[in-house]
Amino acid sequence: MTHNLLPHSAALALAIAVTGGTLQAATISTFNQASDLTLSGSYEYLIDIGGGTADRSINGYTFQADDNNANVSVAVVDSGGQFNWATTPEYGSTASDNDLELMMHNTALDFGSASSAINIDAVISTSQQYELVLYFSNNNDDPRSLNVVVEGTTIESAFQPELPTPLGTGATPTVGTMITHTFTSTDTNLDIDIVGNGAVIQGFTLQAVAVPEPSSAALIGLGGLTLLARRRR
Repeated sequence: MTHNLLPHSAALALAIAVTGGTLQAATISTFNQASDLTLSGSYEYLIDIGGGTADRSINGYTFQADDNNANVSVAVVDSGGQFNWATTPEYGSTASDNDLELMMHNTALDFGSASSAINIDAVISTSQQYELVLYFSNNNDDPRSLNVVVEGTTIESAFQPELPTPLGTGATPTVGTMITHTFTSTDTNLDIDIVGNGAVIQGFTLQAVAVPEPSSAALIGLGGLTLLARRRR
């Protein structure tokens, strides 16, 4: 979703820069093939959830099976478990497409009640800004309404990973969904909860992002305010 900036937004940016505040936002996007994934730079984690011990190579990046990374734990609350589930997606014919299909075929699944949940913990650095991307496949036959909680903050409510293309039983999924969220850590543990009956998730990436120095950001904000003042004269 694109938001147009209002005139007072420069003052808001200045206030954020001076106080060190962080705007938290989540966006939802979809992909149909491996080349749609915007993988670049270095990552703290690229994780395939529920993939056993097989790693996946996608666009030159290795997605580790969560079982292979001692700093990541995945737990289910009720009766679900991690396993290859439903129909393998079809994203294309390249080697990266094929490994992405395998990653999105794997899953953590929990079901049984409205309080069913998947909990993911990972070791991170404190006071660091991160970009988190959560991966979901639309290989779901049943409607779901999930709350996605990161560091105690609900970033998506009533999330339906089977959209935008609901499938019937046995249909081949061709669309994956990503939730992208930027946050600043307050401790050394990343806590992700997918809550709701039929909670699912297929993978995630975590990448540290640079934050402008307060003085530089403040100068940018002041420049914006000066320009606005001149235009109003």
